[in-house]
Amino acid sequence: MDERAAAPVAGKALEIAILVVFVGVVSAALFGSVVPTYRTAAGAEVGDRTLVAVVGQVDTAAVVTDSVVERRVAVSMPRTIRGSAYVVRAVNGNQTPTLVLDHPHAGVGGAVPLSVPAETRVNGSLQSTSEPTVVVTQESGRIEVVLR
Repeated sequence: MDERAAAPVAGKALEIAILVVFVGVVSAALFGSVVPTYRTAAGAEVGDRTLVAVVGQVDTAAVVTDSVVERRVAVSMPRTIRGSAYVVRAVNGNQTPTLVLDHPHAGVGGAVPLSVPAETRVNGSLQSTSEPTVVVTQESGRIEVVLR
């Protein structure tokens, strides 16, 4: 009869232990599969939107008039995607300049062609951790776009 006082304490301790195990199992399941998959999907979407926005800014900067010899345009882009820094680089293949997003995670990235005049040469890269700038120069009818 002296052990009746221990029963409620043991019951509460067992309830707390079951709750801790349940929270641990649910956390492991979420952070083991669901959360990383969601982060990759969200990162891919942000990467696509960022790349399209940068392409639009570069396309707009590449439009020059006869009186413009050099123009510098600041490019707006997020510092990180999916928690990591990234690079947007120019590729001049297949007669169409293209911007490519390089990210450390394989699920984030992409390529979008630029809509610039045929005589335009695009080179360089934009680092997300620095202040990205596009420098457009016009010389003898040729337009050169440099990503810095």
